[in-house]
Amino acid sequence: MTRGRHPLRGRALAQPLARLRGTVGMIEPGPGTLLDLVITSPGSLAAVTIQKVECLHVPAAAFETRYGDLISQIRLLPQGGPVSREVWYYNRYGTWRFFRIDSVGIRELAADGTIISGG
Repeated sequence: MTRGRHPLRGRALAQPLARLRGTVGMIEPGPGTLLDLVITSPGSLAAVTIQKVECLHVPAAAFETRYGDLISQIRLLPQGGPVSREVWYYNRYGTWRFFRIDSVGIRELAADGTIISGG
């Protein structure tokens, strides 16, 4: 499955947010590239995919239904312990929602990476 064009605007908008969480490594976009950036901080690593969406105002579970192919690909990445698999969704207005991709579901995150209750 192809992701289509890489979200260049989203990558630029995500960099300052990612820097708040640690050291950011941007991944060069290209065919078959799943990740857009990696955030490292003492004791943790976040592997992040960025995706532009039309509508952010849906329940968290709806993202897994709407973007199941992408989430399935992300689930193939290593996880656990200090590694967090994440997808960051944004819309044309520059509004963001952040999710951690677990083995059996997704959990919404705050911009700082902490889990939002009930996500």
